[in-house]
Amino acid sequence: MAQIRKRGNTYTISVYAGTDQNGRRIMKHATFAPSETTPKKIEKEVAAFAAEFENRIKNGLYFDGEKIKFGEFVEKWKENYAKANLTPRVYQDYEYMIRTKLMPTLGNMIINKIKAVHLQAIYSEMLDAGRAPATVKKVHAVASSIFTHAYKWNIIEENICRRVELPKTSSYRDVSCFNTEQASRFLNAISKPLPVKISGHDRIDQNGNPYHVDDYIEYKEVHLQFQVFFNLALFGGFRRGELIALTWNDIDFENNCVNVTKSTSGVKGGQIDKPPKTRASIRSVTLPSNCMQLLRKWRIKQREYSISIGSVWEGRMGRHFDDNYIFITDTGRQMDLATPYHKFKRIIRLYNESCGNEADMLPDIRLHDLRHTSATLLISQNVDIKTVSSRLGHSTTSVTLDIYTHALKQLDEKASDALDGLLNKHA
Repeated sequence: MAQIRKRGNTYTISVYAGTDQNGRRIMKHATFAPSETTPKKIEKEVAAFAAEFENRIKNGLYFDGEKIKFGEFVEKWKENYAKANLTPRVYQDYEYMIRTKLMPTLGNMIINKIKAVHLQAIYSEMLDAGRAPATVKKVHAVASSIFTHAYKWNIIEENICRRVELPKTSSYRDVSCFNTEQASRFLNAISKPLPVKISGHDRIDQNGNPYHVDDYIEYKEVHLQFQVFFNLALFGGFRRGELIALTWNDIDFENNCVNVTKSTSGVKGGQIDKPPKTRASIRSVTLPSNCMQLLRKWRIKQREYSISIGSVWEGRMGRHFDDNYIFITDTGRQMDLATPYHKFKRIIRLYNESCGNEADMLPDIRLHDLRHTSATLLISQNVDIKTVSSRLGHSTTSVTLDIYTHALKQLDEKASDALDGLLNKHA
Protein backbone atom coordinates (compact mmCIF):
# COMPACT_ATOMS: atom_id res chain seq x y z
CA MET A 1 0.00 0.00 0.00
CA ALA A 2 1.23 3.48 -0.83
CA GLN A 3 2.79 5.57 1.95
CA ILE A 4 1.68 9.21 2.12
CA ARG A 5 3.68 11.96 3.86
CA LYS A 6 2.67 15.62 4.04
CA ARG A 7 5.46 18.15 3.42
CA GLY A 8 4.24 21.72 3.59
CA ASN A 9 1.59 22.17 0.90
CA THR A 10 2.55 19.02 -1.00
CA TYR A 11 2.43 15.29 -0.40
CA THR A 12 5.09 12.67 -1.10
CA ILE A 13 3.73 9.33 -2.26
CA SER A 14 6.02 6.30 -1.83
CA VAL A 15 5.29 2.86 -3.31
CA TYR A 16 7.20 -0.40 -2.90
CA ALA A 17 8.41 -1.68 -6.31
CA GLY A 18 10.17 -4.92 -5.38
CA THR A 19 13.86 -5.53 -4.68
CA ASP A 20 17.05 -5.05 -6.66
CA GLN A 21 19.65 -7.75 -7.43
CA ASN A 22 21.17 -7.25 -3.97
CA GLY A 23 17.88 -7.76 -2.18
CA ARG A 24 17.40 -4.08 -1.32
CA ARG A 25 13.90 -2.64 -1.39
CA ILE A 26 13.08 -0.41 -4.37
CA MET A 27 10.81 2.53 -3.57
CA LYS A 28 9.27 4.84 -6.16
CA HIS A 29 8.30 8.36 -5.14
CA ALA A 30 6.01 11.05 -6.51
CA THR A 31 5.22 14.55 -5.30
CA PHE A 32 1.60 15.73 -5.48
CA ALA A 33 0.14 19.19 -4.93
CA PRO A 34 -3.66 18.99 -4.39
CA SER A 35 -5.99 21.53 -5.97
CA GLU A 36 -8.78 21.19 -3.41
CA THR A 37 -9.04 23.47 -0.33
CA THR A 38 -11.07 21.67 2.34
CA PRO A 39 -9.32 18.96 4.45
CA LYS A 40 -11.80 16.27 3.49
CA LYS A 41 -11.56 16.96 -0.25
CA ILE A 42 -7.77 17.19 -0.05
CA GLU A 43 -7.60 13.81 1.67
CA LYS A 44 -9.82 12.27 -1.00
CA GLU A 45 -7.80 13.81 -3.86
CA VAL A 46 -4.44 12.68 -2.43
CA ALA A 47 -5.78 9.16 -1.84
CA ALA A 48 -6.98 8.95 -5.46
CA PHE A 49 -3.59 10.09 -6.78
CA ALA A 50 -1.76 7.63 -4.54
CA ALA A 51 -3.97 4.75 -5.73
CA GLU A 52 -3.40 5.65 -9.37
CA PHE A 53 0.38 6.00 -8.83
CA GLU A 54 0.55 2.63 -7.11
CA ASN A 55 -1.51 1.02 -9.87
CA ARG A 56 0.80 2.36 -12.58
CA ILE A 57 3.86 0.98 -10.81
CA LYS A 58 2.26 -2.44 -10.36
CA ASN A 59 1.30 -2.55 -14.06
CA GLY A 60 4.68 -1.40 -15.32
CA LEU A 61 3.48 2.02 -16.41
CA TYR A 62 5.82 4.06 -14.23
CA PHE A 63 8.93 5.55 -15.80
CA ASP A 64 11.51 7.81 -14.20
CA GLY A 65 11.56 11.12 -16.06
CA GLU A 66 15.04 11.84 -14.76
CA LYS A 67 16.46 8.74 -16.45
CA ILE A 68 14.30 7.80 -19.43
CA LYS A 69 15.15 9.26 -22.82
CA PHE A 70 12.55 10.73 -25.14
CA GLY A 71 13.03 7.91 -27.65
CA GLU A 72 12.55 5.29 -24.95
CA PHE A 73 9.40 6.94 -23.69
CA VAL A 74 7.98 7.16 -27.22
CA GLU A 75 8.15 3.35 -27.42
CA LYS A 76 6.24 3.09 -24.12
CA TRP A 77 3.70 5.66 -25.42
CA LYS A 78 3.19 3.58 -28.55
CA GLU A 79 2.62 0.37 -26.62
CA ASN A 80 0.39 1.81 -23.89
CA TYR A 81 -1.59 4.38 -25.85
CA ALA A 82 -1.01 4.88 -29.59
CA LYS A 83 -1.51 1.33 -30.87
CA ALA A 84 -4.80 0.93 -29.02
CA ASN A 85 -6.27 4.38 -29.66
CA LEU A 86 -5.08 5.51 -33.11
CA THR A 87 -6.30 4.19 -36.44
CA PRO A 88 -3.64 2.32 -38.46
CA ARG A 89 -3.34 5.20 -40.94
CA VAL A 90 -2.97 7.85 -38.21
CA TYR A 91 -0.53 5.64 -36.31
CA GLN A 92 1.57 5.29 -39.45
CA ASP A 93 1.54 9.07 -40.02
CA TYR A 94 2.51 9.70 -36.39
CA GLU A 95 5.39 7.24 -36.64
CA TYR A 96 6.71 9.00 -39.73
CA MET A 97 6.58 12.46 -38.12
CA ILE A 98 8.23 11.18 -34.92
CA ARG A 99 11.01 9.52 -36.88
CA THR A 100 11.72 12.39 -39.28
CA LYS A 101 10.94 15.51 -37.22
CA LEU A 102 11.18 14.81 -33.49
CA MET A 103 13.69 11.99 -33.01
CA PRO A 104 16.71 13.65 -34.74
CA THR A 105 16.69 16.40 -32.09
CA LEU A 106 14.93 14.90 -29.06
CA GLY A 107 15.57 11.16 -29.34
CA ASN A 108 18.57 10.92 -26.99
CA MET A 109 17.50 13.69 -24.62
CA ILE A 110 16.28 12.89 -21.10
CA ILE A 111 12.56 13.65 -21.29
CA ASN A 112 12.60 15.79 -18.13
CA LYS A 113 15.32 17.98 -19.68
CA ILE A 114 13.35 18.84 -22.81
CA LYS A 115 12.07 22.41 -22.80
CA ALA A 116 9.58 24.31 -24.93
CA VAL A 117 12.50 26.03 -26.67
CA HIS A 118 13.62 22.69 -28.10
CA LEU A 119 10.26 22.15 -29.78
CA GLN A 120 10.19 25.78 -30.89
CA ALA A 121 13.55 25.30 -32.60
CA ILE A 122 12.27 22.24 -34.48
CA TYR A 123 9.24 24.17 -35.74
CA SER A 124 11.33 27.19 -36.71
CA GLU A 125 13.68 24.97 -38.68
CA MET A 126 10.72 23.43 -40.50
CA LEU A 127 9.34 26.85 -41.43
CA ASP A 128 12.78 28.03 -42.60
CA ALA A 129 12.94 24.95 -44.83
CA GLY A 130 9.69 26.02 -46.48
CA ARG A 131 7.28 23.67 -44.72
CA ALA A 132 3.72 24.94 -44.45
CA PRO A 133 2.38 26.15 -41.07
CA ALA A 134 -0.28 23.42 -41.29
CA THR A 135 2.48 20.80 -41.47
CA VAL A 136 4.15 22.26 -38.39
CA LYS A 137 0.84 22.03 -36.54
CA LYS A 138 0.51 18.36 -37.47
CA VAL A 139 3.94 17.63 -35.98
CA HIS A 140 2.98 19.62 -32.89
CA ALA A 141 -0.17 17.52 -32.51
CA VAL A 142 2.03 14.42 -32.34
CA ALA A 143 4.40 16.00 -29.83
CA SER A 144 1.46 17.21 -27.78
CA SER A 145 0.02 13.69 -27.52
CA ILE A 146 3.38 12.34 -26.33
CA PHE A 147 4.05 15.05 -23.74
CA THR A 148 0.44 15.12 -22.55
CA HIS A 149 0.68 11.45 -21.66
CA ALA A 150 4.09 11.94 -20.08
CA TYR A 151 2.47 14.59 -17.86
CA LYS A 152 -0.57 12.41 -17.07
CA TRP A 153 1.69 9.51 -16.15
CA ASN A 154 3.61 11.81 -13.76
CA ILE A 155 6.87 11.51 -15.70
CA ILE A 156 7.26 15.23 -16.34
CA GLU A 157 6.14 18.08 -14.13
CA GLU A 158 4.81 20.27 -16.93
CA ASN A 159 3.39 19.78 -20.42
CA ILE A 160 5.85 21.93 -22.37
CA CYS A 161 3.65 21.92 -25.49
CA ARG A 162 1.45 24.53 -23.82
CA ARG A 163 4.31 27.02 -23.92
CA VAL A 164 5.06 26.66 -27.64
CA GLU A 165 3.97 29.38 -30.08
CA LEU A 166 2.58 27.93 -33.29
CA PRO A 167 2.58 29.68 -36.69
CA LYS A 168 -0.67 31.24 -37.80
CA THR A 169 -2.54 29.63 -40.66
CA SER A 170 -5.04 31.41 -42.81
CA SER A 171 -8.60 30.14 -42.60
CA TYR A 172 -8.90 30.74 -46.36
CA ARG A 173 -8.00 27.77 -48.49
CA ASP A 174 -7.15 28.04 -52.15
CA VAL A 175 -9.59 25.68 -53.86
CA SER A 176 -9.10 24.59 -57.47
CA CYS A 177 -11.97 23.15 -59.48
CA PHE A 178 -13.66 22.94 -62.87
CA ASN A 179 -16.14 25.64 -63.79
CA THR A 180 -19.51 24.59 -65.23
CA GLU A 181 -18.31 24.46 -68.84
CA GLN A 182 -15.12 22.57 -67.96
CA ALA A 183 -17.05 20.03 -65.87
CA SER A 184 -19.38 19.40 -68.82
CA ARG A 185 -16.43 18.95 -71.19
CA PHE A 186 -14.80 16.49 -68.78
CA LEU A 187 -17.97 14.39 -68.49
CA ASN A 188 -18.36 14.41 -72.25
CA ALA A 189 -14.69 13.39 -72.70
CA ILE A 190 -14.99 10.29 -70.49
CA SER A 191 -18.21 9.16 -72.19
CA LYS A 192 -16.57 8.53 -75.56
CA PRO A 193 -13.24 7.16 -76.88
CA LEU A 194 -10.20 9.37 -76.29
CA PRO A 195 -7.50 9.79 -78.95
CA VAL A 196 -4.17 8.24 -77.99
CA LYS A 197 -1.11 9.08 -80.08
CA ILE A 198 1.03 6.03 -80.81
CA SER A 199 4.64 6.84 -81.76
CA GLY A 200 6.18 5.31 -84.89
CA HIS A 201 8.11 2.08 -84.33
CA ASP A 202 9.67 -0.88 -86.09
CA ARG A 203 7.93 -4.23 -86.40
CA ILE A 204 8.63 -7.72 -87.79
CA ASP A 205 6.09 -9.37 -90.09
CA GLN A 206 5.19 -13.08 -90.03
CA ASN A 207 8.00 -13.87 -92.49
CA GLY A 208 10.62 -12.19 -90.32
CA ASN A 209 10.91 -9.08 -92.49
CA PRO A 210 11.28 -5.74 -90.67
CA TYR A 211 9.02 -2.81 -91.51
CA HIS A 212 8.26 0.61 -89.99
CA VAL A 213 4.96 1.95 -88.71
CA ASP A 214 4.54 5.73 -88.72
CA ASP A 215 2.86 7.70 -85.91
CA TYR A 216 -0.87 7.04 -85.71
CA ILE A 217 -3.89 7.70 -83.51
CA GLU A 218 -5.85 5.05 -81.62
CA TYR A 219 -9.17 5.76 -79.93
CA LYS A 220 -9.55 4.10 -76.53
CA GLU A 221 -12.69 4.08 -74.42
CA VAL A 222 -12.60 5.06 -70.76
CA HIS A 223 -13.48 1.89 -68.85
CA LEU A 224 -17.06 1.92 -67.61
CA GLN A 225 -16.08 1.66 -63.94
CA PHE A 226 -13.98 4.83 -64.24
CA GLN A 227 -16.88 6.60 -65.91
CA VAL A 228 -18.91 5.60 -62.86
CA PHE A 229 -16.16 6.68 -60.44
CA PHE A 230 -15.73 10.18 -61.91
CA ASN A 231 -19.46 10.77 -62.28
CA LEU A 232 -20.02 9.87 -58.63
CA ALA A 233 -17.10 12.05 -57.54
CA LEU A 234 -18.51 15.01 -59.46
CA PHE A 235 -22.24 14.63 -58.82
CA GLY A 236 -21.98 13.26 -55.28
CA GLY A 237 -18.94 15.14 -53.97
CA PHE A 238 -17.58 11.94 -52.42
CA ARG A 239 -14.06 11.58 -51.10
CA ARG A 240 -11.79 9.11 -52.90
CA GLY A 241 -11.64 6.75 -49.90
CA GLU A 242 -15.44 6.76 -49.61
CA LEU A 243 -15.81 5.70 -53.25
CA ILE A 244 -13.16 2.98 -53.06
CA ALA A 245 -14.91 1.54 -49.98
CA LEU A 246 -18.33 1.27 -51.65
CA THR A 247 -19.91 -2.13 -52.22
CA TRP A 248 -23.08 -2.81 -54.21
CA ASN A 249 -24.93 -3.14 -50.90
CA ASP A 250 -24.33 0.59 -50.36
CA ILE A 251 -26.36 1.56 -53.45
CA ASP A 252 -30.08 2.18 -52.97
CA PHE A 253 -31.32 1.85 -56.54
CA GLU A 254 -34.96 2.27 -55.47
CA ASN A 255 -34.35 5.72 -53.93
CA ASN A 256 -31.48 6.81 -56.21
CA CYS A 257 -28.95 7.32 -53.45
CA VAL A 258 -25.57 6.13 -52.15
CA ASN A 259 -25.10 5.28 -48.47
CA VAL A 260 -21.68 6.18 -47.07
CA THR A 261 -20.79 4.15 -43.98
CA LYS A 262 -17.03 3.62 -44.32
CA SER A 263 -13.88 4.87 -46.00
CA THR A 264 -10.72 3.21 -47.29
CA SER A 265 -7.33 4.42 -46.06
CA GLY A 266 -3.82 3.45 -47.04
CA VAL A 267 -1.63 1.77 -44.44
CA LYS A 268 1.84 0.30 -44.58
CA GLY A 269 1.64 -2.72 -46.83
CA GLY A 270 -1.90 -2.15 -48.10
CA GLN A 271 -5.20 -0.46 -47.33
CA ILE A 272 -8.09 -0.96 -44.91
CA ASP A 273 -11.75 0.03 -44.59
CA LYS A 274 -12.65 1.98 -41.47
CA PRO A 275 -15.53 4.06 -40.11
CA PRO A 276 -15.58 7.69 -41.33
CA LYS A 277 -13.72 10.25 -39.23
CA THR A 278 -16.89 12.01 -38.03
CA ARG A 279 -20.52 11.02 -37.53
CA ALA A 280 -21.55 13.55 -40.18
CA SER A 281 -19.56 11.61 -42.78
CA ILE A 282 -22.04 8.75 -42.42
CA ARG A 283 -24.70 9.93 -44.83
CA SER A 284 -27.00 9.20 -47.73
CA VAL A 285 -26.45 11.20 -50.94
CA THR A 286 -29.06 11.42 -53.67
CA LEU A 287 -27.74 11.15 -57.23
CA PRO A 288 -29.26 12.08 -60.62
CA SER A 289 -30.72 9.40 -62.89
CA ASN A 290 -27.72 9.37 -65.26
CA CYS A 291 -25.42 8.31 -62.39
CA MET A 292 -27.82 5.57 -61.31
CA GLN A 293 -28.07 4.30 -64.92
CA LEU A 294 -24.28 4.09 -65.12
CA LEU A 295 -24.22 2.19 -61.83
CA ARG A 296 -26.83 -0.29 -63.07
CA LYS A 297 -24.92 -0.80 -66.31
CA TRP A 298 -21.61 -1.38 -64.47
CA ARG A 299 -23.22 -3.82 -62.02
CA ILE A 300 -24.41 -5.96 -64.94
CA LYS A 301 -21.02 -5.73 -66.67
CA GLN A 302 -19.15 -6.61 -63.47
CA ARG A 303 -21.31 -9.69 -62.92
CA GLU A 304 -20.77 -10.82 -66.53
CA TYR A 305 -17.03 -10.22 -66.16
CA SER A 306 -16.83 -12.22 -62.91
CA ILE A 307 -18.37 -15.21 -64.67
CA SER A 308 -16.19 -14.84 -67.77
CA ILE A 309 -12.86 -15.12 -65.91
CA GLY A 310 -13.96 -18.10 -63.81
CA SER A 311 -11.56 -19.14 -61.03
CA VAL A 312 -9.43 -16.02 -61.54
CA TRP A 313 -12.24 -13.98 -59.93
CA GLU A 314 -11.39 -13.27 -56.27
CA GLY A 315 -14.65 -11.56 -55.32
CA ARG A 316 -18.03 -12.87 -54.20
CA MET A 317 -20.37 -14.86 -56.44
CA GLY A 318 -24.02 -15.87 -56.54
CA ARG A 319 -26.33 -14.44 -53.89
CA HIS A 320 -23.38 -12.75 -52.18
CA PHE A 321 -22.42 -10.80 -55.31
CA ASP A 322 -23.56 -7.45 -53.86
CA ASP A 323 -20.88 -7.79 -51.17
CA ASN A 324 -18.32 -7.03 -53.90
CA TYR A 325 -16.61 -3.68 -54.15
CA ILE A 326 -17.92 -1.45 -56.93
CA PHE A 327 -14.44 -0.38 -58.00
CA ILE A 328 -12.18 -3.37 -58.55
CA THR A 329 -8.95 -4.76 -59.97
CA ASP A 330 -8.80 -7.20 -62.88
CA THR A 331 -9.35 -10.08 -60.45
CA GLY A 332 -12.25 -8.57 -58.53
CA ARG A 333 -10.36 -7.32 -55.51
CA GLN A 334 -10.74 -3.81 -54.12
CA MET A 335 -9.22 -1.14 -56.36
CA ASP A 336 -5.99 0.47 -55.15
CA LEU A 337 -6.40 4.00 -53.83
CA ALA A 338 -3.82 5.37 -56.27
CA THR A 339 -5.49 4.00 -59.41
CA PRO A 340 -8.24 6.62 -59.90
CA TYR A 341 -5.72 9.45 -59.51
CA HIS A 342 -3.46 8.13 -62.26
CA LYS A 343 -6.44 7.46 -64.55
CA PHE A 344 -7.82 10.96 -63.91
CA LYS A 345 -4.50 12.64 -64.74
CA ARG A 346 -4.12 10.53 -67.91
CA ILE A 347 -7.60 11.47 -69.12
CA ILE A 348 -6.93 15.18 -68.68
CA ARG A 349 -3.59 14.86 -70.46
CA LEU A 350 -5.04 12.94 -73.42
CA TYR A 351 -7.96 15.33 -73.70
CA ASN A 352 -5.71 18.40 -73.67
CA GLU A 353 -3.38 16.87 -76.26
CA SER A 354 -6.34 16.44 -78.59
CA CYS A 355 -7.58 20.03 -78.18
CA GLY A 356 -7.00 22.25 -81.18
CA ASN A 357 -7.73 25.36 -79.15
CA GLU A 358 -5.80 26.09 -75.94
CA ALA A 359 -8.84 27.86 -74.51
CA ASP A 360 -10.74 24.55 -74.58
CA MET A 361 -8.16 22.69 -72.49
CA LEU A 362 -9.01 21.46 -69.01
CA PRO A 363 -7.04 22.74 -66.00
CA ASP A 364 -4.74 20.15 -64.44
CA ILE A 365 -6.60 19.90 -61.14
CA ARG A 366 -6.32 17.17 -58.50
CA LEU A 367 -8.69 14.23 -58.27
CA HIS A 368 -9.96 15.60 -54.93
CA ASP A 369 -10.90 18.79 -56.76
CA LEU A 370 -13.85 16.99 -58.35
CA ARG A 371 -15.33 17.11 -54.84
CA HIS A 372 -14.58 20.83 -54.70
CA THR A 373 -16.15 21.23 -58.14
CA SER A 374 -19.34 19.55 -56.92
CA ALA A 375 -19.61 21.85 -53.90
CA THR A 376 -18.70 25.03 -55.77
CA LEU A 377 -21.22 24.42 -58.55
CA LEU A 378 -23.96 23.70 -56.02
CA ILE A 379 -23.21 26.94 -54.18
CA SER A 380 -23.17 28.86 -57.48
CA GLN A 381 -26.73 27.60 -58.07
CA ASN A 382 -27.84 29.05 -54.71
CA VAL A 383 -28.18 25.67 -52.97
CA ASP A 384 -28.21 26.47 -49.25
CA ILE A 385 -24.97 25.89 -47.40
CA LYS A 386 -26.52 23.41 -44.94
CA THR A 387 -27.54 21.10 -47.81
CA VAL A 388 -24.09 21.37 -49.40
CA SER A 389 -22.43 20.63 -46.06
CA SER A 390 -24.66 17.59 -45.52
CA ARG A 391 -23.91 16.15 -48.97
CA LEU A 392 -20.16 16.57 -48.40
CA GLY A 393 -20.29 14.99 -44.95
CA HIS A 394 -18.75 17.96 -43.15
CA SER A 395 -19.01 17.95 -39.36
CA THR A 396 -20.37 21.52 -39.30
CA THR A 397 -21.46 24.15 -41.80
CA SER A 398 -18.57 26.32 -40.60
CA VAL A 399 -16.16 23.81 -42.20
CA THR A 400 -17.98 24.25 -45.52
CA LEU A 401 -18.02 28.03 -45.16
CA ASP A 402 -14.29 28.01 -44.43
CA ILE A 403 -13.36 25.92 -47.47
CA TYR A 404 -15.67 27.52 -50.01
CA THR A 405 -15.13 31.17 -49.20
CA HIS A 406 -14.32 31.84 -52.87
CA ALA A 407 -17.68 30.56 -54.10
CA LEU A 408 -19.61 32.45 -51.43
CA LYS A 409 -17.71 35.62 -52.29
CA GLN A 410 -18.79 35.28 -55.92
CA LEU A 411 -22.41 34.85 -54.82
CA ASP A 412 -22.08 37.95 -52.65
CA GLU A 413 -20.84 39.92 -55.66
CA LYS A 414 -23.75 38.64 -57.77
CA ALA A 415 -26.16 39.66 -55.01
CA SER A 416 -24.66 43.14 -54.94
CA ASP A 417 -24.97 43.48 -58.72
CA ALA A 418 -28.55 42.20 -58.65
CA LEU A 419 -29.56 44.70 -55.98
CA ASP A 420 -27.79 47.49 -57.84
CA GLY A 421 -29.65 46.64 -61.04
CA LEU A 422 -32.98 46.35 -59.24
CA LEU A 423 -32.75 49.71 -57.49
CA ASN A 424 -30.94 51.77 -60.13
CA LYS A 425 -33.38 50.96 -62.90
CA HIS A 426 -36.01 52.84 -60.92
CA ALA A 427 -33.72 55.78 -60.12
